[in-house]
Amino acid sequence: MLIGCGGVFTDLAGNISSQNYPGNYPHNIECYWDIMLPPGYTVIMQNNGTFDIESGGDGAACHYDYIEFFDVDSNGDEVSACRITF
Repeated sequence: MLIGCGGVFTDLAGNISSQNYPGNYPHNIECYWDIMLPPGYTVIMQNNGTFDIESGGDGAACHYDYIEFFDVDSNGDEVSACRITF
């Protein structure tokens, strides 16, 4: 399953990529995916070797491009978070 830029992902396995992949994605785009799994399942992220990031205005990598994970409980309250920069 491939999702363009955002949505709800409920499959137990699949791929998520940025809009227009493998081409450039549009400027100022923010993509959000809700990965919803049954209790007891875990998300495992594997990179296919292509993760192209844009440098920030100060030249620092990862200023704009990053992946963020949030875990929420059954009430929708955030219980943990992780920000991955490359």
